[in-house]
Amino acid sequence: MADSQLTAGKSVTNRGPMVLVRPLSAPNPNYSGTNQPVSLVRDLTSYISLDVIMQMHVITTVRPCFSALWQLHGVQRLSQHALLTFIRALVVSKVDYCCSMPVGVCDQLLDRLQSVLNAAACLIEAF
Repeated sequence: MADSQLTAGKSVTNRGPMVLVRPLSAPNPNYSGTNQPVSLVRDLTSYISLDVIMQMHVITTVRPCFSALWQLHGVQRLSQHALLTFIRALVVSKVDYCCSMPVGVCDQLLDRLQSVLNAAACLIEAF
């Protein structure tokens, strides 16, 4: 969030597309319980940058990947084939899923994902 600034619950950024989110408020007494299309949207006062959303997505991907690699590092008596299978299932699949939408993502987030793959390669090489 180097280019963004949080003030009064709002994220203001200098680059990238924005997602508009309606703030939580009291329930609408006229709400019927079904969503209907509308032609006008009002009260969109909170802004969340797509960079912030993607940053949270990368964090929630990188953390369990490094955890899985750390656990695999401590396992004794594991064949090379089993290790590769675990890494593909627990690490590479999550990174691939996260990389399915990296359009416009800053280099710092891509570097974090690349660091997971580098750590997996180091674990395979050391095994």
